[in-house]
Amino acid sequence: MSITNTQWKRLAECAKLVGRHADSLSHLKREMTSRKLPELYDDCSKIRSDLLDATLHDVLPYQEYSIGKTRKFMPQSYHLIYFHSATRLSSLFPDGTDPLHSPGMPFTRRMWAGGDITFDGHLQFQSFAFLRCKDSIKDVEIKGNEGDEKIFVTIERRIGYMAKIGRHLFADGDPVLENRKLVFLRERPRPLDTPASATNIIKHPHEPQARHTFIPSPALLFRFSALTFNAHAIHLDKKYCQE
Repeated sequence: MSITNTQWKRLAECAKLVGRHADSLSHLKREMTSRKLPELYDDCSKIRSDLLDATLHDVLPYQEYSIGKTRKFMPQSYHLIYFHSATRLSSLFPDGTDPLHSPGMPFTRRMWAGGDITFDGHLQFQSFAFLRCKDSIKDVEIKGNEGDEKIFVTIERRIGYMAKIGRHLFADGDPVLENRKLVFLRERPRPLDTPASATNIIKHPHEPQARHTFIPSPALLFRFSALTFNAHAIHLDKKYCQE
């Protein structure tokens, strides 16, 4: 879904003020947490689930797959390949990300900063009804010194069923609750003759209960990005990742 003219005006207004110190950017938090995001609906076709099964089959051998078989419930985390905003190409930022959760210019570099998912039951594949995803920006944190601010945006996603009463649809429970945290940074172009910085190794905060290591191929990255409708350059452009 393309962002409205009113939202673009708000982003432009924010861009005029982002040069100030983080303490003076409280207006940005108010604007973003009050932003009305579109509700997303999906029929959650099992066909896409089968395509994800086929994509992961050779790299996650311990996963239970049911390609082409009858499956009543959606595997946990498979909701990630559904509920995408139909953002036009012309509305994407240069890195391929959509503007729905963005603070606006000059914070055009988006990165993943963490998240968690709570399952209160299972999503069921339905051939007769839509499922709903309701997005909202729950919190905005601004960290860093003037000129080097980082804007952390917490997004809540509630995913559940739609019940039909007469001619009307109503939300009927949210079996999946997901919190996403994104960080937005200023664009900092690097001269062509400047070597890329050393690799930063991010350590996990807790010892994992399970561990599996593999090197994704370009084909896997393309197919997963297509299924998740994610055009972020960090998924597709090795040079972008290194720089």
